[in-house]
Amino acid sequence: MRKFAIVAFATLLCGGLNIGSASASTTPATGSLTCGLTGTASLKAGVPISGQPATAKWTMEKIHQAPLGTCNVSGVTGGKSVITGGVVQINARLNSGASCDTLAASLSSVNKAVVGVKLTNTVTTTVTDPITGVTTTTTHTNTSASVKVKDVTASLMGNDVLLTGVAQQSSSGNKPFGGETVVVQLHGTPATGDCTTTPLTSIDLTGSSVSIHP
Repeated sequence: MRKFAIVAFATLLCGGLNIGSASASTTPATGSLTCGLTGTASLKAGVPISGQPATAKWTMEKIHQAPLGTCNVSGVTGGKSVITGGVVQINARLNSGASCDTLAASLSSVNKAVVGVKLTNTVTTTVTDPITGVTTTTTHTNTSASVKVKDVTASLMGNDVLLTGVAQQSSSGNKPFGGETVVVQLHGTPATGDCTTTPLTSIDLTGSSVSIHP
């Protein structure tokens, strides 16, 4: 009888631990968010200046670790942590025929694009030593969600280029923002090359944005 009681108690304890572990797991982030996007986009080969022959081959456009900030995440539920920023990486191939004479149309003539969004949480902690009075500030950033975008298409909205796709989902349905629409709005001005005297090789992305919604 005593042995049975011990076994029963151990079983109950393990069951309690399993329940606790399950309740501690987090649900994938879902919902709507918008973040500002800065940084630069590089173009190789450069887009020819006005009046010169258009490109005969593909132009590669690359946006590497462009920072996200000023995020509105009030529409997000679930997730590992509150999203405060992140980075975007884009590799796109522009069709031949790119020219500064038709710059907006050239930048939206995308043959293929791969988009990745890493959303992060940054926490800053300040501690003051009670004896010396010295203040120490530390900043820690961790990944809240990683989103890979598939079926990316490009279109024009005014002079802005919209890259639109769908966040990849797993067979188990546990990817952050899985199946939701991702829109990268690229609003840029020439950073290197002015399209008048030199070919355009990089674009300042200030004023751009990334949004995710169901």
